[in-house]
Amino acid sequence: MIRAGRTTYTLAQLAQKKGLSKGRFSNLKIHKAREHPAPVSSERARLTLWDAGQIDAHYAGEPVPPLPPEGPGDLLDRHEVAAVLGVDVGTWDRYVSGLPGIPGTPDPLDVHGVEHWRRGDITDWDAQRPGYGSGGGRPRARHQDAPTLRDLSGADLLPPGHPEAAALLDTPELTAEAAAERLDLTPDSARRALRAARARALAEALPDPAGIDPAGIEQTARDELGYTARDARTAARTVAAWHRAAAAHPYLLGIQTGLEAEGLTVSSAWLRVRPGDIVTASLAVTDGPTAGYLIWDERYGWRTSPTAVDATASETAPPTGPGIRYLCRSAPHPDAAHLRRQVADRRTGTRQPKRIVAPPGALPAPPVDGPGQRPADDYRQLAADALDRIEDIRAKGREPSLEDLSTVKGILDAAHAAGISRDQINAARRGRQRP
Repeated sequence: MIRAGRTTYTLAQLAQKKGLSKGRFSNLKIHKAREHPAPVSSERARLTLWDAGQIDAHYAGEPVPPLPPEGPGDLLDRHEVAAVLGVDVGTWDRYVSGLPGIPGTPDPLDVHGVEHWRRGDITDWDAQRPGYGSGGGRPRARHQDAPTLRDLSGADLLPPGHPEAAALLDTPELTAEAAAERLDLTPDSARRALRAARARALAEALPDPAGIDPAGIEQTARDELGYTARDARTAARTVAAWHRAAAAHPYLLGIQTGLEAEGLTVSSAWLRVRPGDIVTASLAVTDGPTAGYLIWDERYGWRTSPTAVDATASETAPPTGPGIRYLCRSAPHPDAAHLRRQVADRRTGTRQPKRIVAPPGALPAPPVDGPGQRPADDYRQLAADALDRIEDIRAKGREPSLEDLSTVKGILDAAHAAGISRDQINAARRGRQRP
């Protein structure tokens, strides 16, 4: 946090004070020396900041003065505000965007292009939130005013982006190093910010996303937005994942509603396209035998988790450990009652997912009621195609790979969950003219 009345330096300004380029300064790791003053920004801050008074003293060879004590005038970034309120960073972001029945958040202050809030303003705002204060209401630890799946808009499903990255898209050939200099980020952070900005711009440019296939999405990125072929492919994958998330939203909202109808409290929930274009949802259940977190991942289905999942972090392998059980192996998209029984009965579930499906986009969207539902015939034909593909591989004297088998298993599970029996799939195969 930035103490009240203090000014700060960025990494680029530290390099300038030493008469070096930012890259040269970073390579020398001067700012990471043991005797160098520590940053005052939070550990996960988008921009690392140092106290100007401490830096000036240190670079002048003088003793580094201590920081003043914390107070209501301190400036907090979004991670620090979330910690003060006891909520996830994503929850604070939703508060800033605006939630029904929740007072508007205090106006932020711009510090080197990063939003900060006065500690005193946050404390005053926190006291006004519904359900808190001397008038009674729900206990603070449960955070029942946090957003749930009912509060989601389409834009909430996309990865969060840098507020200034969109302005750089007018230069399609912009390198990550140039973007990092403009945004005052590391090159890796700049690449992520540009990818998110391109995906959001592409999503907004699609006139009728539901009617455009993946190739059409990529073509729109190249023709209308001027993306390079590689950038177009990357943005199209993210937008395709966004469509899968939108299709899954009614089903997941039905799970939340069903759990609440059975007397459970879902205190917060989110659905997001995580890094790697993976669609994931999290429901925090605060009472009953199912208390904890229920996580839905489009690759593995439902699992329990004793701790919250970071929506902004990548997850390349299925998590394992105490309190994690993979559920509903026979029904990847169960109803709320089935899911609750599985969670409550600790004899069910496995430590590892029994099925890891193919990468996102290879499988049909999960069956849902309402917008985004696939016709039953689609599942029947997809399953028939998958089984024919395995038969063709074996007819050529080869054995299908594990990825082939996993893909087919995932498609069959989705078809069965949509009410398609194996006899119906076999009938569809017999009705074809096979060469």
